[in-house]
Amino acid sequence: GWQRRLVSWLCRAHLIRVRDPELRRQLTPDYEPGCKRLVVNWHFYSAVQRSNVDVVTESIDRIEPRGVVTGDGVLHELDVLVLATGFDPHAFMRPMELVGERGRTLEQAWDPDPRAYRTVALPDFPNFFMLVGPHSPFGHQSVITISETQADYVMSWIERFAAGEVDSMAPTEEATASFNADVRRALPHTVWMTGGCQSWYMSSDGYPELWPWTVEYHREMLAEPQVDHFEVRRPAARTAS
Repeated sequence: GWQRRLVSWLCRAHLIRVRDPELRRQLTPDYEPGCKRLVVNWHFYSAVQRSNVDVVTESIDRIEPRGVVTGDGVLHELDVLVLATGFDPHAFMRPMELVGERGRTLEQAWDPDPRAYRTVALPDFPNFFMLVGPHSPFGHQSVITISETQADYVMSWIERFAAGEVDSMAPTEEATASFNADVRRALPHTVWMTGGCQSWYMSSDGYPELWPWTVEYHREMLAEPQVDHFEVRRPAARTAS
């Protein structure tokens, strides 16, 4: 689409600031913009062109006392090595042990991959809600905005609980399966699956664990609880003694 073409053009336009053709080639990804998290920094290209900076794209073979040896056998002598170990984006609240109403654990519910009802709730786990749950990491929006939308949704259920309208609520398996099926149908059209990249967004089955639609649609979907999508227990009627 035009949006992807525009972003691609902007990224390539900024690369013109890199004067050395070989360095420019090294800094040009072989996948489309948006496949991985976009980093916006006005000073990056000027920094990597400084005389005391080397851009090394070879894989690391090993680390030894004097520095790093890359796959081509070259030793890069170092005084300090900063190691970014990464993280597990699909763990969410795990290794927290969570047991649902029927004795089903979170590990069982998320085998082989995490899933949820509209990014916020799980079948068989009544009165349990999540912020930034499965499919709500957005590749194109602030996590704060996402969390605020989800928090408003959760509060609408809490208000019903506080008012004595419900005792417990959990999404049905059918509603959860329907939402996840819609996500699956939408994902093949996204840049994460068509842009030629591998990233931490991907789950074990090759599908990205991301929201495939707009921010506005997420807000619309969570604007008001659809009670018919939930197993709701209401307070027992009180009798006068």
